Amino acid sequence: MEGKLEKKKHQLAILSEQFDALSPLRLLSKGFSYVQREDGKRMSSVEQVEMGEILQIHFTDGTAKGQGFGKAKGRTAWVGEVEGIEDWTEKVRRNSGLD
Repeated sequence: MEGKLEKKKHQLAILSEQFDALSPLRLLSKGFSYVQREDGKRMSSVEQVEMGEILQIHFTDGTAKGQGFGKAKGRTAWVGEVEGIEDWTEKVRRNSGLD
């Protein structure tokens, strides 16, 4: 009977580790984040980002708001390479009151 209990405890420990590995919180703690539109709809592709759209970016310790100002599929884009960046930076400059 005691051997059966130990076997079940071991199986439970293995299942617990597997479950923990799938935890979204664990992924966030590794530096990943997830993005939602302002209405709460989850975004999973750069193709879903619209110019000027407000985004909610979720991290392990909180949420930040950002704004879509361009996109580049398949690689990281530097600011100067992002399509439409000139229009966006001009809009930000005009709205900042720093002129």
